[in-house]
Amino acid sequence: MLLKRVNCVCVLPALLTRNLSSADAKKGETVDFEVLEDVKVNEVIVIAKCESAIATVTEAQSKRRMACGGKLDVNIDYVRSTTGERTYASGKAIFRVLR
Repeated sequence: MLLKRVNCVCVLPALLTRNLSSADAKKGETVDFEVLEDVKVNEVIVIAKCESAIATVTEAQSKRRMACGGKLDVNIDYVRSTTGERTYASGKAIFRVLR
């Protein structure tokens, strides 16, 4: 098996496939995302739209007191293509709430 490493800083537009909350998430739990747009590096598609991104919860701390919100960190592990191949990724997920 040949693994190729592509060094780049890119945005992975993805959508959670279920609700995720710091109140009930557990450290080590896996979370699925659906990729919303093609991700290109040097004009080559490296991650296609509609593929599944798999992430792991690295820290989950529920809300404590009135003014203290919860904390939830998720690390993206890899993206699984429709053919079953895995594209490994590294980096933290930064969430933006869309309304």
